[in-house]
Amino acid sequence: MNIKGKLVEIFDTVQVTETFKKREFIIEDNKNPEYPEYIKV
Repeated sequence: MNIKGKLVEIFDTVQVTETFKKREFIIEDNKNPEYPEYIKV
């Protein structure tokens, strides 16, 4: 899956387990400029 949009916010890296880290971020998808959609990935 590919998503194109504007990067709105980057969250801190979270240590989930000893060997796994994750970082979440929010993308503004503006396919419909009147109603932008914010997607947390």
